[in-house]
Amino acid sequence: MAYQLSYGSYTHDEGEVRIEAITKEGLANPHGLIHAIRETWVMEGRLDLDSHTISELETAYGTDGRNLSFGDHSLNSNATINGTRVSELSWLHREKGEYSNFRHYRIVVEGDRAVSTHSLLSFSEAISFQGTGGMAWGFLTPLNGQPQAQQFTQFSTQFCFQQGQAVGNRAWPLPEAPRFPSQEHYEARQMSYTVPPDNSGQRITTWSYTFEAPGGVMNAAYPKVKSIN
Repeated sequence: MAYQLSYGSYTHDEGEVRIEAITKEGLANPHGLIHAIRETWVMEGRLDLDSHTISELETAYGTDGRNLSFGDHSLNSNATINGTRVSELSWLHREKGEYSNFRHYRIVVEGDRAVSTHSLLSFSEAISFQGTGGMAWGFLTPLNGQPQAQQFTQFSTQFCFQQGQAVGNRAWPLPEAPRFPSQEHYEARQMSYTVPPDNSGQRITTWSYTFEAPGGVMNAAYPKVKSIN
């Protein structure tokens, strides 16, 4: 039994197309985690110009995002990340008489299927401190003479910065909660949600919190490392 290949509303003649290969390749993020499977169809055919025109074939495959089917096999655009893509349509010279009433061609269509809808691909976070809470001092600059060091206060505040990023597959991960909520400067909080300019399906969440408290209050939660020397 000969099957008919169809792409969207365009249907090839029965027995016109030969499937050269259907391959599946894992796509990994920079951390080596597989986030999608790329399915690629490689097809060659002989177009009967009495049945279809070259323009009809080029118009049909000039648009991405259509369903591809051949017998029991199919590649549905809605089941892929950002739809199916026609990566190649080329005309071949296979035999004498080419251009008379037939043309040979090669078509490659691909689509990326997500491995998991809401998996976490990567996570990173950094906690940094500014200041110690000790004496605050500076220089007073007189109209004449040298600047003079002056103590402004006996104690000062310490700042803490919490910054992180999480990358999700087709969904934005939730940001980490503030480590010191009662000391947070709410007016300085920053959040961003980014879609990379590719078809990976990744969603990136970044966060930044700023805290302020008397010296030693916040960094007491973190262990001190002593030198072995």
